[in-house]
Amino acid sequence: EPIDVSGNQKFAAIGAGDQHTCGLSTGGKLFCWGGNQSGQVGDGSTSDRLTPVAVNSKESFTALAVGENHTCALAGNRLFCWGENKSGQLGDGTRKEHDSPAEVPGSYAAVSAGQAHTCALTAAGEPVCWGENKAGQLGDGSTSPRATPEPVRAGS
Repeated sequence: EPIDVSGNQKFAAIGAGDQHTCGLSTGGKLFCWGGNQSGQVGDGSTSDRLTPVAVNSKESFTALAVGENHTCALAGNRLFCWGENKSGQLGDGTRKEHDSPAEVPGSYAAVSAGQAHTCALTAAGEPVCWGENKAGQLGDGSTSPRATPEPVRAGS
């Protein structure tokens, strides 16, 4: 039987990863809870959270995407990601995990997260992806992981 999430927040959107969940409040704040071994809850720690905690950011978020062990969110056209980064899925050019939001270079209109990769639409409407690519999920014609946004190649 469903139960209420603790904290009495009103959520406009929600996303579930492998062991963590995040909700975007109607006021533009992000709250996450659950497993946090890679910092995917975004509160500046790696401690699991049994109830929603605020993501460590002053941004007013407009959309979120939750991957297996990473989280991304849009604040206007700015994109932020945090959590596991072994495959470069945070898009900041490193493979270092972040326990608080780190900005992805560029300007974006939408974001989606997979298991260990992330894709977004740039503000100009171009699809880009980064992170794990063993099965070619980045759409760049390779199977190499990428730590920064790479354009998706159109097929024939």
